[in-house]
Amino acid sequence: MAHKIVIQYVGDDVSQPFFRMIAYDALTLQLFEPSRFESLDQLLEAMYSAFPDFEQSWFSIRQVPATYIVFAGERELSSTQLSILSLKRRR
Repeated sequence: MAHKIVIQYVGDDVSQPFFRMIAYDALTLQLFEPSRFESLDQLLEAMYSAFPDFEQSWFSIRQVPATYIVFAGERELSSTQLSILSLKRRR
């Protein structure tokens, strides 16, 4: 099943910047609870675990204290990958 994934860097108006992953089912548009990663290293670890073909070049990382999109794309996600990425179905 295809899922749309958006990863944001949240860096403005917060004391501690973080990365937020938002995902939804591309067919049903069912939204998942967003997951939060406290550092780039934490996010990269999850991405490498979830996607064997992951490359850091997928990301657009900037050194600015602002909120911006790091990644937006569509991927097939298994239940294992959803779990690794801490994405849970909304009830």
